[in-house]
Amino acid sequence: MVQRPLGISILACLAIISGFLGILTFIFSLFFLTYLPIPESLYLTIITGIISTFIVLISFLIAYGFFNAKRWSWSLGIIVFVIAIISQFITQSFDIYYIVKIIFAVLIYGLVIYYLTRPGVKSYFKVKENESIFNEIKQNKTVIVKNIVIIVIISIILTVPMVWGFIPTDEIEIISISHSPEHPQPGDDITFLAEIKGGMPIFGGGANLCYHPFFDPNKGSISKKSMSSLGNNMYSLTTTKNFKNGTEIWYFVKAGDKLSEERFIQVGHVERSNITTIEINDVIQSPEKVTTTTNSVKISANVNSNVDISSITLVYFRPKLYSIGSAHQEGDRRRQFQTTIDPIMGFQSGEKIFYKIAAKDASNNTAITPTFNFTVS
Repeated sequence: MVQRPLGISILACLAIISGFLGILTFIFSLFFLTYLPIPESLYLTIITGIISTFIVLISFLIAYGFFNAKRWSWSLGIIVFVIAIISQFITQSFDIYYIVKIIFAVLIYGLVIYYLTRPGVKSYFKVKENESIFNEIKQNKTVIVKNIVIIVIISIILTVPMVWGFIPTDEIEIISISHSPEHPQPGDDITFLAEIKGGMPIFGGGANLCYHPFFDPNKGSISKKSMSSLGNNMYSLTTTKNFKNGTEIWYFVKAGDKLSEERFIQVGHVERSNITTIEINDVIQSPEKVTTTTNSVKISANVNSNVDISSITLVYFRPKLYSIGSAHQEGDRRRQFQTTIDPIMGFQSGEKIFYKIAAKDASNNTAITPTFNFTVS
């Protein structure tokens, strides 16, 4: 028995890795579908899923054949690598990046095909040294066709239910959101509820709570939490944060591509000082028109108090990407607050970004602006 060449073992291992990467990519794409509007063509998504699953199964089949010296896998491997070369030329752009990519891919796949036709490799697969690829395909066409048909059937069986389960088939609608207790006291657990219709056949609309507690030094971070399904279109989440007296919680519920109206919760009660006042005025956004080429958005405001200002905070929320962030400053009695919204992934066309500014002075008086927003064009 001819010993398996090292190159064949490497190619088989790469095929297995490629298969697993394909599975992870497919699973990720299914979850990504839950954040998008209902597709214009469900059939196109299913076809794409079938093709992806087919490629994954072909990778595993080639790995099996290479490891076990199956004669038909030699022909199948060459066919797959030839198709891989041809597929490199299917592109709408031929700029320098794609030209370099095509050249590199053709060289790699070409070297693999050349390696598979070497006498030692053909001997491992029991292929005659002078046998052409065309004759070999003709001799093994029954086995190759049977394997491909089986893979196509398995791809359809696996893909259609998965895609159907993940793609929203009904328009998502956030009917209502609420919280209890309505007027929580310091230390109380707070339960958030949302009623949501539509969404995915298997998983429903799904729901995420995004909230920020202002004026609580121990709970000052922004949070995004998945809400649990209660059935009958209801979703719930209970926080055990033990919010302090005077905390003001700003929250939204997001389901798919839909966003609820904003809500505020006042925890306990804060006695306002009759001696001091604090105001946030002249909120300015620059540039006013934000596009996908904008690197950052500058937000400035005048914050005034007749005592020292202990904190000024900007909080922003990007619902489309579930991205949230904040900026914090301290100042004296009159403060020109200025910060920027710097998107790590860049601004996305059509996304709407919300932001608020909050301030607190040394007498514990607080101020919060209305919610501002801008849409990226």
